[in-house]
Amino acid sequence: MRPTLCLTREVESLREQVSALILLNKVFADAEGLRSRVQMALAVLMRAVGASYCLLECSFSLGEDTFQSLQLGTEPTGALHKALQEHAQAARESRQLLRQDNIIAVPLCVQDLGLGAMTLLVAEDFPPDRVKIVETAAQQVAAIIYAADLLRREREAGDQLRELDKMRSDFVAMVSHELRTPLTCIKGFVDTLLRSDINWSETEQGEFLRSIKLSSEQALRVVEDLLSVQQAGQGKVAIVAKTIDLGHLVAESCRRAQSTSSNHTILWTVPATLPIVRADFVRLSQVMDNLLHNAIKYSPLGGEVHVRVRGMLGEVEVAVIDHGVGIPPAQLGRVFDQFYRIDNSLSRKTEGLGLGLAIVRTIVLLHGGRVWAESSPGTGSTFYFTIPN
Repeated sequence: MRPTLCLTREVESLREQVSALILLNKVFADAEGLRSRVQMALAVLMRAVGASYCLLECSFSLGEDTFQSLQLGTEPTGALHKALQEHAQAARESRQLLRQDNIIAVPLCVQDLGLGAMTLLVAEDFPPDRVKIVETAAQQVAAIIYAADLLRREREAGDQLRELDKMRSDFVAMVSHELRTPLTCIKGFVDTLLRSDINWSETEQGEFLRSIKLSSEQALRVVEDLLSVQQAGQGKVAIVAKTIDLGHLVAESCRRAQSTSSNHTILWTVPATLPIVRADFVRLSQVMDNLLHNAIKYSPLGGEVHVRVRGMLGEVEVAVIDHGVGIPPAQLGRVFDQFYRIDNSLSRKTEGLGLGLAIVRTIVLLHGGRVWAESSPGTGSTFYFTIPN
């Protein structure tokens, strides 16, 4: 009777061990809820092999430097706890199974990747055949974590590809729209001027030509912004720094901006003496043009746009102040991002790719300066940049 009872118990023990491995295979097949499922599988494994404590230390995402822990059972204390931690670290570093007395530490490895270690507290007379069960379970846990991470990265890559495809489609549509408007205007006025059945007066011809000029400048701005962003992305934005008259640069930019809008008054304040700055005149003019264009665009009712220049300790600060729609606080931190446009009713009606401020930031930073914005919705915005002297 006794041999039969012993055989029955052995068969039951083997059944539990096989069940544990089968459960691990199920986790491998479905990696959703990874931590909870691994924890459940380890609980079954502990019961099957008679372990009182399990410590799993691993990286649940490849590339993570810090290991995350799962603990099951009663955590030991004192010298036993220290020995268990040391065995876990040794197994992880050596990538070999270690056993001493009632501690079994198994590395979690997939191919040449070390993902962590699984350490069990067992009875001192733990049978050698069960060690193989623990080792097999550790291999499956490592495979589970590895497969789950691959699936996660595959999903993320798929999401990124879909997002990139959407961005590409949106970008093409946006650029097409931005160029179609001025080109349609140019074509319309040119066709009108070429009509042989009407003799336009010099005043009318002048008005048509001014409209053509403004439209061509609008189209050219789109192209130049795109080229600037491409150059910045490739690290090809070159800064040719020379000693420049910053007051003269600001005045020229303000006059250009004034010529584009009859509804705005562009004012500038430049002190009689300014610290000498070394900068790229063309690139810094681009900064001023973009900031002034932005100020005019987001002040649809017209009014004053004021440029203030002042010398400071070690740098010169330029501020472009408008009294337009302003920027909501939640969006203020993103206004310098590429293709970002303020989400309000005006921006949805306003032309632009959302590149001007991104270009401003790139050029200012390449000069070693700083750039930031302050705004209150409904009362206007102030954009600042500095150039070291």
